Amino acid sequence: MNTETTLYQLEHQLKLKGMANKMKSIIELPSQQRPSFEILMAEMVEDEIQYKKDVKTAKLLKASKLRYKTPLVEITCSEERNLKHSTVTELASCDFIMRGQNVLITGKAGCGKTWLSCALGRQACLLGYKVKFYNMLTLSEEIAAANITGTYLRYIERLMRFDLIILDDFGLKKIDENSRLAIYQLLDGNKENYRISIIITSQLPFNNWYDYLTPGSQTESILDRLFNNATRIELEGKSLRKSKK
Repeated sequence: MNTETTLYQLEHQLKLKGMANKMKSIIELPSQQRPSFEILMAEMVEDEIQYKKDVKTAKLLKASKLRYKTPLVEITCSEERNLKHSTVTELASCDFIMRGQNVLITGKAGCGKTWLSCALGRQACLLGYKVKFYNMLTLSEEIAAANITGTYLRYIERLMRFDLIILDDFGLKKIDENSRLAIYQLLDGNKENYRISIIITSQLPFNNWYDYLTPGSQTESILDRLFNNATRIELEGKSLRKSKK
């Protein structure tokens, strides 16, 4: 069996592209620089693991529909922004997802709420979590369509398969009954069958969320589940939009 056949079998029949790529790079080396068989196999296996991890990460990032692909290292922490480096470092581990906890981010327009939420979403994808980004208007439209077509329950079940859901621009427009119910069901599902974390960004101060959701027992249940063991971040400072262009 020649080398070309072996490479073809690795890449196309066994679907071991990482190993095939490593083998190609080794073949191009002078014979005296090639590693021993044991080292070669170890490096090929390591490259295959990394290749599969990179492919999975790329798929997770694409499926997440994040508005920005912001790395966490680009997030500016300062007293002026009311954002501590220790807070970002703690969230970077994504342990809050493992615990089914939430992150709630408020602040004026342009202060970096969406930027931060997407950075946390990207970090979660890098760690292998399934993430979905929604503008609240888009979420409401999808929920309305699911109700019209009679697929609402299946739609909610699909949402519950994610580890982290990001709801952007919460409170920007009036919330409808179906959207409020969907948020309640997602939060309520955390208890027994699912472990979902939610990141919410909003221009509304936390004290105004109750009135926005309209007073009632369901609203109290939503806020209780949202705020319980949640990390609250109240961003301050000038708009960052000019600096990002």
